[in-house]
Amino acid sequence: MIHLDSLHDPAPLREGILTIGNYDGFHLGHRAILSRVLEEARLMNCPGIMMTFEPHPSRVLIPSKAPPLINTPQQKVEFAKDIGLQGLITLPFNRTLSIMEPEAFVSEILVHALAIRGLIVGQNFRFGHRKRGDLSLLASMGKSCGFFFEAIPPVVMENVPISSSRIRAALQEGRVEAAGKMLDRPFSMTGTVVRGVRRGRTMGIPTVNLEPENELWPGDGVYLSAVRVRGNGKFLPSVSNIGIRPTFEGSARLIETHILDYFGDLYGEYVELRFFKYLRGEKRFSDAEALKAQIHEDIVKARSYFEDFV
Repeated sequence: MIHLDSLHDPAPLREGILTIGNYDGFHLGHRAILSRVLEEARLMNCPGIMMTFEPHPSRVLIPSKAPPLINTPQQKVEFAKDIGLQGLITLPFNRTLSIMEPEAFVSEILVHALAIRGLIVGQNFRFGHRKRGDLSLLASMGKSCGFFFEAIPPVVMENVPISSSRIRAALQEGRVEAAGKMLDRPFSMTGTVVRGVRRGRTMGIPTVNLEPENELWPGDGVYLSAVRVRGNGKFLPSVSNIGIRPTFEGSARLIETHILDYFGDLYGEYVELRFFKYLRGEKRFSDAEALKAQIHEDIVKARSYFEDFV
C-alpha cells in the first residue's frame, strides 16, 4: 500500500476510486464504504484509495470539543493496508484547508491533483468551508467533472446507526463488548511496557504496565483481555485493570495487565492489548490479601472465558 502525507507527488495514486473521511475506528459502517471502494476499484482496474486528515479536523476547528480518538495514526495505516486499499492519503489539516471552498476542494484536489474516477462516501459526509459541501454538490460536480459519485447509507445496529461517537461512548462506559461488535473486532490499544512499582510481583501476580499511544481508554474497571508482543502473532490471555488502584491510595490512572501463565520480562517491549469483556468495577479492598483473593477469582473467570473462546 502507498501512503502519502501530502499531494506534492500524487502520481502513484491518480485515477483511482476515492473515499474521504476521518475513519476513526474502522467500524462496520466504515467497512461498508470501503468494500464499495474496493469493489469499484476492481471493476475499473484502478487503485482503491482513502483520504483522511491529521490532525482530526476538530483539533483545529473546535479543540475544546475534540474527541479522544479510537485509533492511533499507525493503527489507521495498518487497518487501511489490511482491508486491501492500494493507497492512503493523509492530508495535513490546517486553517488553510479548513476555509477552502468545497468547489475548490473538488476541482483542485480531487480532479486536478488526483484525477479521480469515482468518489464514494457516507451519507453524512460534509466538507469544505463551514461544511457547505454536501452530497448534492458532489453529485453535480461529479457529472460536470467526469467522475461517478455514490453515497453509502449507515450500518445500523440495534436500530441505531453505528458511528465513531457511539463507539467512544461505549468504551468510556466500559462496554467493550458492545464496542467490539460495532468495530467487528476487539478494541485494542498499543504502546510500550514500562516499569511500575512491582507490587503485583510481590503478591505473586506479576503485571505489565502499558504506556499507551491511544488517546481513548476504556472506563475504569477490570477486563478480560489479551496481549500480543511485537513480532509475535500469538495473543496471550490476560486480565487488565484500568484505574487508580484505590486499595493503595493511588491517584494516577494506570493500565495494569496480568498475563496468564507468563513470567517473562517485557519491559520496553511494544505490545498490543485487546479488550474482550468487562468483568467488574474497580474498588477499594480492605488490604492487599483481599485484593489478591479477588484477582485470583478474576483469573479463574479469565481461564474459563478463554477456554470457551478458543
